[in-house]
Amino acid sequence: ILIIFFFLMIRRPPRSTQSRSSAASDVYKRQVHGEEATQYANQYQAINFGQGFPDWDTPQFVQDALTKATNAGENQYGRVAGHPLLIQEIAKFYSKIYDRQIDPMKEIVVTNGATQALANAYCALINEGDEVIVFEPFFAFWITSAKFYGAKIRYFPFTQPSESSNTWSIDFEALEKLFNERTKAIVLCTPQNPTGKVAIHEEYQKLIQILQKYPKVFVLSDEVYEFMLFDGRKHLTLATYPEIRDRVISIHSLGKTFSCTGWRVGFTIANPTVSAGMMASQNWNTFLINRPASVAIKDAMIQAEQPYENFPNYYEFIGDLFIKRKNEVVEILQKAPFNWHVLVPEGGFFACCDIRKCIKDIPRKYFYRDYEHIQDGDQPISCSFKEVQNPEHLPDYAFFLWLTVEYKVTCIPMNSFHDTSNTDRPEGQEVYNFVRFALCKRQESIDLLRQRLVK
Repeated sequence: ILIIFFFLMIRRPPRSTQSRSSAASDVYKRQVHGEEATQYANQYQAINFGQGFPDWDTPQFVQDALTKATNAGENQYGRVAGHPLLIQEIAKFYSKIYDRQIDPMKEIVVTNGATQALANAYCALINEGDEVIVFEPFFAFWITSAKFYGAKIRYFPFTQPSESSNTWSIDFEALEKLFNERTKAIVLCTPQNPTGKVAIHEEYQKLIQILQKYPKVFVLSDEVYEFMLFDGRKHLTLATYPEIRDRVISIHSLGKTFSCTGWRVGFTIANPTVSAGMMASQNWNTFLINRPASVAIKDAMIQAEQPYENFPNYYEFIGDLFIKRKNEVVEILQKAPFNWHVLVPEGGFFACCDIRKCIKDIPRKYFYRDYEHIQDGDQPISCSFKEVQNPEHLPDYAFFLWLTVEYKVTCIPMNSFHDTSNTDRPEGQEVYNFVRFALCKRQESIDLLRQRLVK
């Protein structure tokens, strides 16, 4: 039932657009999320650079740890908030990062992935009518989980990069205007999905200045890509700032870290009172989490601090692997036959491309649902999107179809990560200006990407 509900929340038309004419509103309803991108990739035999999961296998030492756990009898119910062995290892590891002693029994809740961590946090915090501030572009579950618990979403768009820049920036003066007595939480993500933006100290300082004026506001800090950082950048967690620490719920994904996303093992670190609320939420929703996977991840965390594949530890190995993937994917995209601007990501799983200059080159047929039967549809529109007659797809959606059908490469149109009911945006800040590519692909997939895009 919950899966059906979340799907309907994603797919239903925003309330503010339901009274508009179908021609004006339908074009903004056509969105593609990860699973749908995979379906298109399968339909057209395209390589899938859309959905953000690693297509390489889980490291052998992690797989071996799971076998060991199941053979050791770790197969029955366990503690609701996480196996004691795993939470103790998490506390040990992150106490060094936080520069304080984390209480494993009171401050850590192990969850069924970071998605449930979000749901637990909202359940613990949100009352009907509370407001949650979310940056655009956003990961869909930041929105759907909050709405499930009765929150009103206040969207705040990053300022998009210029055509010669890679920087997604924040207008903090405008951001502060969204805060009021009903604001309960703000969602951060660093490195950010989908933009690849990494938060810096100066941004945290400005945000803390705002939060100090609103002492009841919590921060949901999504840090699932914490080990994937590029070009010398460092991961900063807001929970290390003493003046705001007790109002931060840090969300992590061990599935992302160890390339075992199907195991669904995440966790939160938060103050004991909030953690108790999240434990209660978990108790009455999923009850507990995968016990053998929890014990396996505990062993993997211990092993990961040992030398691995000629690196001092596994964490440096996975960071270097993503740096290499980022460098190669960005190079291929820069050489592709499109007049786009490839944004070099600062961290995370994804790279984005600004397609504003190549919208005019998209074949006309891909702006319509029946694109396989449009007469003379192979010709490019050779005009701006606003001049296209009665389009049924936004430009990024049309570009996604063009790339998938004709180049056999699948990406994600980034209007899917926006509040598309808001069509009154400044010139140059439209929701359809970008597409997203996943970096977390094995070498064979990247070689195939080069073959299909670099002629």
